[in-house]
Amino acid sequence: MTASGAQSPVSTGAVRAVVRWLCLRHGLLGGGSLLAMVSGGQDSMTLLHLLAGGLWGGMEEAGAGRDPLPRPRSVTCLHVNHHLRGEESEADQRLVEATCAGLGLSLEVVHCPIDKAAGNVQEEAREARRAAARRAAARWAAAGIATGHTLDDQVETLLYRLGRYGGPASLRAMKPRDGLFIRPLLAVRRVATEAYCRAMGLDFAVDRGNNYPGYARTRIRQALMPAWEEAVPGAAEAAARAAELVGEMMEAVGPHIAAALAGASPGGGARKGPWGVEGLQEFSAERLRCLPYELRRLVLHRLLECHEGTEVTRARVEGMDALLSGPACAHLSLGGGWSLQKHYDRVRLQRADPAQVTHWAGGCAGAPAVDLPVPGQVRWNHLELTAQVGYPLRAGSSVAEVFVDARSLSPALRVRAWQPGDRLRPLGAGGNRKVQDIFTEARVPRHLRHRVPLFVAGERIVWVGGLCVSEESRICRATQTVSRLAISSETGMM
Repeated sequence: MTASGAQSPVSTGAVRAVVRWLCLRHGLLGGGSLLAMVSGGQDSMTLLHLLAGGLWGGMEEAGAGRDPLPRPRSVTCLHVNHHLRGEESEADQRLVEATCAGLGLSLEVVHCPIDKAAGNVQEEAREARRAAARRAAARWAAAGIATGHTLDDQVETLLYRLGRYGGPASLRAMKPRDGLFIRPLLAVRRVATEAYCRAMGLDFAVDRGNNYPGYARTRIRQALMPAWEEAVPGAAEAAARAAELVGEMMEAVGPHIAAALAGASPGGGARKGPWGVEGLQEFSAERLRCLPYELRRLVLHRLLECHEGTEVTRARVEGMDALLSGPACAHLSLGGGWSLQKHYDRVRLQRADPAQVTHWAGGCAGAPAVDLPVPGQVRWNHLELTAQVGYPLRAGSSVAEVFVDARSLSPALRVRAWQPGDRLRPLGAGGNRKVQDIFTEARVPRHLRHRVPLFVAGERIVWVGGLCVSEESRICRATQTVSRLAISSETGMM
């Protein structure tokens, strides 16, 4: 659906001034080649027009002399068509093609269909666009990738992340520059981009998918933000300023967190994480326990944030904190296939390797369920599955074994394939999660998910083989007997 760019009394100069200020302040336009992502909506069309010359329009006539804002050497446009809305998606593509042609800009169109039944459609589409942008930037030797994110997007992201995660990074939300990606419109309201398009006679597409009430962001956009701004005028701008301030504070605190992480490392084993912070794989529980409480919590938050796929929640941080002072040997699932393994003073952050799970999946999809005696052994889907009782507790040496409280196992476990709707409460989590989401975070291919063994006691899932153990199976101070569950293949233990 396309909206016409009828004339509007808005001052386009005000939009241009805000964008110029942000670009100058953060050095977003360095004079190199630029790739602009253009969906056809009002924000991206405003961005396109500004980068095509509107950002510098009238400067010479104003007698400003040499413009301090550098022009890109060239601007190439990228449109990603997900084919989610049938003919409307095709109309969006035609609109972008016509606009780029009218502005004399090169355009690359990438077709990237998204399966609507694949879970979080918005997230999958977003990741697909970013991946396509990185590939296109490499082809065009672009020094930056410009997106049309606005101040409204910033506040919506802040509110969404704050409600879902609650960590320090939630308050920071988006940055004007994030690696290759730049956001020149991040200080501009969405209402201003629509007014700019109408004032400049630019047609733009209206994506009905953005109004789908089933999306959390839609409810934030349509209900929460208007009510908030009605109750507290200027709330969105204030929240954006708060996000910027938190970003500056995180930059100042970052070296202290990095030093604490480095000091907690028993030696080496570090890898580079986001924001240039060392994401340690192994560290000393005692050294972390000795940190001041507030710093220790920030360190644990940062450990989660530095590892893609982990759930950065208060429950996760509290679980990690409790593990440091808990039993000598313990395990905590962190989401995304990551787990914290404690063995006396050594605490190791490790991730289940999707390749290992893929290696297990050599049999038939949806193999019949079998009973696994406790203790005992059984064969399922070309795998040898073992349950042992009274096993000495130690940190797991492989993702293919797990230690649980024997009380959580029924006399005979049931081993079966995943079924749609399966849920469990992951170790350390505050609520239940879909097994499908756990597979998605661990990047287990869809066609292999029915071949991963699920260990079930009654109606409760004890262990999603190699990926996630249940909270009800936690080993605690009241545990009297420890059981070991293990998976081995025809080629031996994983």
